[in-house]
Amino acid sequence: MHTASLELCKELYELSGWLTGIDGNCYVSLTGERRGFEVRPVTDTGNARIQICPAYDLGYLLRKLPAGNVLTSLEDEWIASSSPKVTTASNPEDAAAKLAIELFKEGILKRVAAS
Repeated sequence: MHTASLELCKELYELSGWLTGIDGNCYVSLTGERRGFEVRPVTDTGNARIQICPAYDLGYLLRKLPAGNVLTSLEDEWIASSSPKVTTASNPEDAAAKLAIELFKEGILKRVAAS
């Protein structure tokens, strides 16, 4: 599965609060260890040593973006746009994540309420 980069997922999660669900794929890292992050299903959500950041795939991002957004490819670059914002990246997942981040910063998208 392809997902947006770790950095973009972290920033988008902080702005949005979007969760992919406990059974969804997440960036996971054990705290205090130099394992780095990897994308895998989350199975041990009660372990305090596990840090989790949702790993947003393209389908999820497109469902969350406002209707009328456009994703297109020009040679080695992907362009995501939702009037009036336009973002670019080397892959569609990052382009869509960048667009969502910009829409949150502009107040077009709103953070989900904590449940």
